[in-house]
Amino acid sequence: ENAWSKNGGKRGLKTMAINELVGELIETALKEEHELEPIGQPSLVTSAEQLADTFTPGEELDLTVKCDVWPEIQFKQVEGQDKPYSGLKGSYKRKPFNQERFDAAMRDLLERYVKLEQYDDASHALTTGDACKVNMAGYMATADGEKGEPLPNAASGDDVEVVLGEGRYMEGLVEGLEGGKVGETVTVKVRFPDALKNKDLAGKDAIFDVEILSASRRTLPEVTDEFANEVREGLTAESLKDELRKAVDSQDAQEYMGVRNAALGKALSDIIDVDVPDTLVTNQAREKYALMMTDMRDSGMADEDIKQLINPENFIKYKDIQKDDIVRDFKISMAVDEIARLENIQVPAYQVEEQIQSLKDQAAKEGQSTEGLDDEQMRRKVESTLERRMVYDLLA
Repeated sequence: ENAWSKNGGKRGLKTMAINELVGELIETALKEEHELEPIGQPSLVTSAEQLADTFTPGEELDLTVKCDVWPEIQFKQVEGQDKPYSGLKGSYKRKPFNQERFDAAMRDLLERYVKLEQYDDASHALTTGDACKVNMAGYMATADGEKGEPLPNAASGDDVEVVLGEGRYMEGLVEGLEGGKVGETVTVKVRFPDALKNKDLAGKDAIFDVEILSASRRTLPEVTDEFANEVREGLTAESLKDELRKAVDSQDAQEYMGVRNAALGKALSDIIDVDVPDTLVTNQAREKYALMMTDMRDSGMADEDIKQLINPENFIKYKDIQKDDIVRDFKISMAVDEIARLENIQVPAYQVEEQIQSLKDQAAKEGQSTEGLDDEQMRRKVESTLERRMVYDLLA
């Protein structure tokens, strides 16, 4: 009791009790009874010291508090759109459509449906575009270009199909087979690619005895409606090209996804109304300010110099500079979350698990320990990231 007396006596004890009530009960009451989501710590309109003068233990006490609450978002109505976030327009720079990659993808598709017609004329000389079946026996080449030790079985083989086309095999194989005929055995000098996984053979010279068993004419199909329907029932030549074009373009689009999403986010921020509480701006500015100080330290700035920068005046200036960006980013974040709710966008659990495992594998590859990681926190972050990506894909 003497200790309490030294700290203000009964009035001090009442003040402390009121402050504890505010800390323990007010936030719960705001959420459960008033369905409000407070931001930051609620504060009393009438100070605890003043309330202590009229507070009687055991009797009800009415407290009036003030606090920022999580804002509600409203989309502006867009003429001609059922959903205001449909048909968003933005601009960003990216590379033109990669026609070369499209042509290569189409060739790969046609190759899967190639038709082989065996030549009846045994005197036919193999030429570019033909296919042949061969038996191959390989040897390492000696320094003077003669046959040396036999190659491993994996580098030789029987009844192997070879298509005479540029860039398909090790250097020298196709060139050595051109002009060959069925029944002949030709000797072909080759060089294994430098990037070969088998380092014992990579970049080495070799010699193959190649027995030509058969030769065939290869005919690639034309891209017609009939061919497209063979690829998948219901496809037309034009729809097949469209699908392939989108698939090719989506690969290039990955490189520009960040700037695409930024353009969509800017357009999205223009169609939403939301009052961003100053508490949120202040909290976000504090985090960014702290990161800036950390970056300065990492760049070599002395701690004493950094401490001189950390003061209320500099923070207020920084907050004023960053405010517009913080407000815009917050509006975009709220809008994306709201669209995910309205469109019932949910990330499949297996995608979340795959991404988490991928992050852990990458960390292990870079020599970083994954012990002590908060799996639940990581799961929430990954799920949020994937959900936002799905929303942006919908908007695009």
